[in-house]
Amino acid sequence: MYMNTKKELNLKNLLLLFLALVVLFIPTYIAITSYYVNKKDSPGYSSSTVMEITDPDGRKYSYTAGGGDESKEMFGIFESTRKSSSSAASLPASISGTDFLLVTYTTDYDDPEIETKTESYQYYFSTDSSACYYKDPDGKTFKIAGKDADAFLSSNCAIYLYKDAAPPVLTVSGDKVISPSQLNWYYLSVGNEYKSFTDSGSNSETLSYDVGNTLDFKFSTDPGVCTLKVYNGSELLYDGAYNNLGSLDLKRNSNLTFNMQAEWPKTDGCQYYGSANYVFGAAITAPAEFVLGQSEIYQGEFAVIGAVNITDISGITFNCSPALNYNPVFYSDGAFTYALIPVSYGLSTGEYTITIGYGVTTQTLKLKVNAFRYGYKDSNLSVSKALIDSCYSAEDIAEYNELVKKICTQPEYSVESGRYFSGAFLDYQNKNLLTAAGAKLVLGFGRNVKLTNATGKSFEHTGIDFEVDSGIDVPVMNKGKVVYTGNCDVLGTFVVVDHGLGLKSWYAHLSSVSVAVGDTLTSGQIIGKTGKTGLTLDKRLHIGLTAGEVPVAPYALWENSVVIPTFS
Repeated sequence: MYMNTKKELNLKNLLLLFLALVVLFIPTYIAITSYYVNKKDSPGYSSSTVMEITDPDGRKYSYTAGGGDESKEMFGIFESTRKSSSSAASLPASISGTDFLLVTYTTDYDDPEIETKTESYQYYFSTDSSACYYKDPDGKTFKIAGKDADAFLSSNCAIYLYKDAAPPVLTVSGDKVISPSQLNWYYLSVGNEYKSFTDSGSNSETLSYDVGNTLDFKFSTDPGVCTLKVYNGSELLYDGAYNNLGSLDLKRNSNLTFNMQAEWPKTDGCQYYGSANYVFGAAITAPAEFVLGQSEIYQGEFAVIGAVNITDISGITFNCSPALNYNPVFYSDGAFTYALIPVSYGLSTGEYTITIGYGVTTQTLKLKVNAFRYGYKDSNLSVSKALIDSCYSAEDIAEYNELVKKICTQPEYSVESGRYFSGAFLDYQNKNLLTAAGAKLVLGFGRNVKLTNATGKSFEHTGIDFEVDSGIDVPVMNKGKVVYTGNCDVLGTFVVVDHGLGLKSWYAHLSSVSVAVGDTLTSGQIIGKTGKTGLTLDKRLHIGLTAGEVPVAPYALWENSVVIPTFS
């Protein structure tokens, strides 16, 4: 009897314990069930979650879940859009492919073992609150309830939808956008009510302007009233209308401060009104100036164009009439900027008009091109058919052309800036230079070479060839940097040296090479030895010059230095 009573008490206690545990975990069960039922309603943010909104115009807004009233309002708007939305098969055709508002939630956890959580939603809002949608992180589409769309349309973030009432954009000298230091803007929104949009910040950007031209301010929407003050330190240089700066005397190398106040007044029926303040600095520099080293050259040669007061070479514009069939590449060289202007020996003679500009500065330069002064001649190269088949097949020619283009144009085969060359280039026609009695020039620049034993095959010779014994030291023609060493069937073993500004020298048919890529050479330094490799009839040395992609004759440089422009 006693044992039965004890068993009954134990069972009763276990039952009470079980019921207590069930009651204790009911909230947890409810929370878990609620989470799975309403999983799409919330991105699972905590008080530290940051919501970043990026509109199609590039404006960014950032809110924190545990932040102030504005953050709470924006979190509430977007949470409600998900809770009250209805599933949709897809975006309407009129919306699909259009720009969207990107809303990204990022949650960092205190526990280092929990990874940062990031979720992004794409919102497709319009001023018609009955036609707004979003896509969740899984790409599923939902239609937003009208009341939630209206709530968003009443927020600051919706300003991108009111294109006609967008805040004005101020530009200076055509392309420099000036951000307002303070903007107070009001635009007509849903319910025919004005919404406010504010933007504040500091514009610390220092701009550069051409001293030779008046500053040109333009608004995307002209203000009703706008005044401008210009200071040089504490000295007031100008106080007047923003679009009447003719009396402002800009001095080079001065740092100015601009303070502009603009207003767009409220009028009956207007879609917007507001005011803006712009404060920014400008460093006034001297105007760009361009000079040609030579105003007259011959076919197969090159001129050098120089410039001063260039801070960004990518801003230089270049046009030529008639066309030179070449776009010059500009290089910085200390305080100066240079580019080679090569003229191929097949280009028409006559006067060429160069129009070159930088910013709002434009100059016109004249270049006269005379006939090739060394004459055009045909030459026959008697080589065996076996050599032609092994060194000048269609595949060999394609490989050669591709390799030359690559070395001439790709940055990795050029020095980054400046120039190495100076003075006259070595005169290889002087037989003592190659230390070989009887070394002589046998094939000149610009010759049309016809290959015997190869019907119809010919080429224009882009360098000069010397007949010279094998094993003779080959000196580099001027200071430079080795940018290529290698082999190809046409040139045999060869070396390319960049002398700066895109001027390269080529040495081919070598038997050996004694330099490596990256070596910096002094004028006359030995780069290898002569030989008989590649497409060559006999023991020869081929030397060439290219200015950019254009082969040029070296003859004039044997007597004179490259003519570098000078500035007063």
